[in-house]
Amino acid sequence: MNKSIPIRGQVKDGKLDIGVLPAGFRLDGQEATSATFTNLTFYRDVLAPAENLLVFQTDSMLCANSLDDLNFWAEFDWVGAAWYDLNSTSFYTYLTSLSVATLKL
Repeated sequence: MNKSIPIRGQVKDGKLDIGVLPAGFRLDGQEATSATFTNLTFYRDVLAPAENLLVFQTDSMLCANSLDDLNFWAEFDWVGAAWYDLNSTSFYTYLTSLSVATLKL
């Protein structure tokens, strides 16, 4: 992700911080991801004082030629979709491959 010129520009401008997930939080699968994103400690102790959360997974893409940039998506409180496991009765409030959430604690 650091190879992306638009992403590097956002990092350079201080609008985006890319970090490593601390021990105790996982994003390897829908259940682990949902557990992390519904854990208040994650927002209070890991993400604070961030104002927005961008979830950018390996199947996501930001197009450098798009008229919409990260600032456009930050205007929304939440962008993404719920995920439903067809093999069970589970329904997850899940941030999808490319999601943005406004953090208000």
